[in-house]
Amino acid sequence: MTFRLPALLLALCFLNPPSPACTAFTSSNGRQVLVGNNEDDNNPFTVVWFVPAGKAKYGRLYVGFDNWDPQGGMNERGLWFDAFSATPIEHVNSAKPAFHGNLTDKAMSECATVEDVVRLFEQYNRTFMKGFVLMFADASGDSVIIEPGAILHKRGRYQVQTNFHQSLAVPEYECGRFRIASAMLNDARERISVDLFRRVLAATHNEDTYPTVYSNIYDLKRRVMYLYHFHNYENVVMIDLRAELKKGPHAVSLPTLFPETNAASAYLATRAKEMHRVNPPGVKVDPSTFDAYAGSYRLENGVHFAVFREGGRLMLDADPLGKVEMYPESTSKFFLRITDAQITFVRDGDGKVNRVIGRIDGKESAGVRVD
Repeated sequence: MTFRLPALLLALCFLNPPSPACTAFTSSNGRQVLVGNNEDDNNPFTVVWFVPAGKAKYGRLYVGFDNWDPQGGMNERGLWFDAFSATPIEHVNSAKPAFHGNLTDKAMSECATVEDVVRLFEQYNRTFMKGFVLMFADASGDSVIIEPGAILHKRGRYQVQTNFHQSLAVPEYECGRFRIASAMLNDARERISVDLFRRVLAATHNEDTYPTVYSNIYDLKRRVMYLYHFHNYENVVMIDLRAELKKGPHAVSLPTLFPETNAASAYLATRAKEMHRVNPPGVKVDPSTFDAYAGSYRLENGVHFAVFREGGRLMLDADPLGKVEMYPESTSKFFLRITDAQITFVRDGDGKVNRVIGRIDGKESAGVRVD
């Protein structure tokens, strides 16, 4: 399912912590620069979305969850990143100034190389990172791990990161995923390939409380991503970043790109109930009633959107980025299938719709009609 990415959802990016578990690795041989990543989490509602270039900003794709929490991504210059949760560090040097905003998104939108990223991060204190680690790689084959108190450059042919601070780990630190990925890359010498990376992903995936909900292999020179769903490494979708950016801002529900499998469907159904994320089945409503809802609205948090009828469908358009269909739960309450969001229309004493109540990810915000 493909849909336009509303401005409201863009505003939610980078507000949540990284996944509890993750494995990433990169290697190059002069001809290819590849990155592999397993995303391990208990949220199966995964999404890939695209942000075209803007003024002095690079176009980029992000992969994460339908709360618009980017776990990783790649920009049009071939710069890649991913985030890894880690045991929080209690004491982080904060002598440098804090960056007011999201430093990771600034890096992905403005940096072309690992050297650019390091130069940017070295300007600011990294106390905001005390519970996670970042890894970056670029199309030249360079890569780096950025911790709250250390920066670890790639040494040798490959670099691997899992969920710990490598600068603080004692030599006997044992992470099975880290050990397996390192051994397989070391044994491969310079014979790297998408197939090798696929096998490393398969060997390091999880199936427990935090299963591998998606995996990807990035070809940083070609700006291509090979995408896999729910640790099934037989079905792959190839995404060309340049081609997708030409389509404008949009997003895709990741599970809809793949054939249904029993394991993925069963896990999604179980977690949907546990997360209270089961969308209402919807009801049949006379489309002519949609005309009463057409208009412009502004929520109290400042978000502006338009509602209009398109044939037999009611559409929400978060200006200026496009539209998404709304489905009736009742004659006045509508929901979005792609994310946990509802809009309820409220009539005044004369029966005219003049207010709305929006709920996104469990948080309500009242709004008024402004047209």
